[in-house]
Formats: sequence, structure tokens, C-alpha cells
Amino acid sequence: MPPLRPRPPGVALRRAPRLAVALLALAATPGGGSPTPTGTSLAPAPLVVEAVDIGAVEARTGALLLSGQAGGEVDGALVWALAGRAEDGRARVPFAIEVDGAALLRDDAGRRLTLGIYAYVVDDDGRVVAHLAQGLLLDRDPFAAAIAGSGLKFVGRFDLAPGSFALRVMVRNHGTGAFFMSWSLLEVPLPGDPSPRLPPPLVPDRAASWVLARQAGVEPLVEVGPGRRILPAARPTLAENRPLELFLGDHGWGPAARVGVRVVNDLGRTVAEPASELEPAAAAGPEFRRVALSPVDLPPGPYTLIVTVDEAAGDGALRQALRIEVVPPARGLPARPDGARRGRCRRRAPRGGGARARGPQPVHPPGPAGARSRRAEGARRARRDRAVEPRSGGPPPPPARAQL
Repeated sequence: MPPLRPRPPGVALRRAPRLAVALLALAATPGGGSPTPTGTSLAPAPLVVEAVDIGAVEARTGALLLSGQAGGEVDGALVWALAGRAEDGRARVPFAIEVDGAALLRDDAGRRLTLGIYAYVVDDDGRVVAHLAQGLLLDRDPFAAAIAGSGLKFVGRFDLAPGSFALRVMVRNHGTGAFFMSWSLLEVPLPGDPSPRLPPPLVPDRAASWVLARQAGVEPLVEVGPGRRILPAARPTLAENRPLELFLGDHGWGPAARVGVRVVNDLGRTVAEPASELEPAAAAGPEFRRVALSPVDLPPGPYTLIVTVDEAAGDGALRQALRIEVVPPARGLPARPDGARRGRCRRRAPRGGGARARGPQPVHPPGPAGARSRRAEGARRARRDRAVEPRSGGPPPPPARAQL
């Protein structure tokens, strides 16, 4: 990810302010004892830590958040949801941040890891209506290897009054100054507002190796129906030739609403249109509705999932975009069992019509050499697809989450 442009005047990016580091150290080491993280084990993450509140956001970090930019040395992603209301009537807005752990810890040789997670909720007038400042002070062993190998995920929550806002977040390594920053527009409706809307789709996180940090007192799992709770993925992964499930917030849809899904590549070309099955609406109140997608046969790489709800109450269609990563089956769900029925997925025909020719499949050696060979083959397949796929109406609409 490229660094921020332009840099706000007088804002240093590489050196951490001593006050912020001191606050982190004091908050994460209660009573002068060992900074052992608290929290209980939570599937699917084997390492779960509870962040601590460090109070106000430090001035330089706040200036970056108020700038409304996205970027930094660290790659990452952000997702949020509308998940019911608190006792005072405000909407519960949980959010999840995922960052590349190797980039976050690059050049960090300290005995302990000093990390900060910050968030602003800014209204249309530019006023900060809510903020969050959480700290992590972690022993290098075992957290450095786990974060560098699998990444860091943070789950927090805001309780917000109705309105339109921008959610701006930052994850920062105070030892090196490396950071990830992003933003997303969100809208909190009035209670009982029948206007149709489509919040960002939620995909269950299938990763089993995150270091998961959570805001104190916040449950990381989001309830998406009776007896169903998921850990939402900020940048979901989809295993080749495996089905995918989404959970969509049903807010004001009509009874005849239909969901359509298509997958576009980085050139904006539609490369797959998986069949989608929308579960029936709940008997009372807006609920999440599950959408089951048929498997897609695509080479590994980044794609964008375009979700459209037609015939919703009101005029026009609702649309959201979600960045996904297609991965080999070994990194995703288990391989499809023999004899299992395969769902239908419409794939765009190559230019000139006819079926896509599938020649002999390459045989990859085991071990790291095989991984490199599979990546090279995936790149070749992607180049081939770009050369033969027809363009389908231009690039996709911008997603709700910031494009990085």
C-alpha cells in the first residue's frame, strides 16, 4: 500500500510520541505486573487478547484520522454492520479491522510490541461524535511470530444515534510508526424507518490463525439470526470451487426482492455470475438474511463481489461491492467430497462464443516449489482470462469500504 498523499503539515509518521507509548504501557500493565493479555479462547482464532482503553487519541494520530485519507505502509481492510439497538435506542455498530501482520511488525526489534487501534466517527459537519483508542502491549513471544505469520484482527463497537457518518480507523505500531488507515461511510437509520437500504454484506471469517484483539466488553461475534453468530471477515477469502455464504441486512426490502451476484476482476470485467439463493424473510422486524452462492471456478487472486437487490421497496436497486480473495482449496475450506453435488455458476463465454477450452492441467511438485508453481499458473490463467473475457458495462461501483 502506498504511503499517504499528501502528508498533513507537521505530522511525523515514523516516530511514536512518548506520551502515547507511556499510556499504552501503563494501561496494559495493571499494578506494575506482567502485561499478560486477558480474554478467553474464542474460535476460530487461537490467540485472543483484550485491548485496553487508553483514553484520548494522541494529537498526531487524530490529525491523520481527521484528514479523511486512507493508506499507510500496512495493508488492511475494514467492515462494519448494523446489529440491533442498545437499551437507550442507539444503534449498535460493530466493526472489524484486519491488517497484514508482517508489514505491521517490519523493523520492530523491541522486546515488546506496542500497538494502538484508533477510530473516529465523524458526522456530515466534520464533528467527531464518537471515538475509540485501544492499546496492546504484547510480549514478543509468542505474539510477534503469530501476528507476522497470520495477521492482526481487531473487533470493536460504537453505539450511535441516527445519522450519516464516516468511520475512520487506524492501526499503528508505536515502535516503528508503521500504520494502516482506512475509512467507510455508514448510515444509521431512525427506528422504524421503512426506507430500503443495504449495509455491507457480511461473510463468516474462515481463517483459523488470526491474533484477535477485541475491545473490552465487546463480543466479537455478530448475531445474524436465531442461533447464528459469525465473526465477520473484513477481506473474505473464497476457496476455488467451493460455495460461499453471505449475510445481508434486510432493511425495508419488498416481499419480491431478489438478490443477484456477479464477480468482477481488477479490470472491471464480469468473470462469473454464481447462482444465489436468498432465504425467506423473518416473520417480524429487520433481520439478516442468508444468501447461499454456488461455487465459482476462478484462478486465485483478488476480485470484487457485486451484490444487487432488485425489486426492493422504493425506486431503483440497492447495490454493494465487496473485495474478496480467491485462494486454492488448501487455504480455504476442505476439498469437495467425492460425489457431492456441484451448484451451477454461469461463467462468461469467451469472445466469439463457444465453451472455454480446458487443456491438460499442470502437475505441481510438492512443497514450496509447488506453491510457487501454482501461483505462476494462477497468474497465467488470470492473464488468459483478461485476454478473452468481454467487457461488461465498465468498472464496478465503488464499495462501501474504502478502496486502498
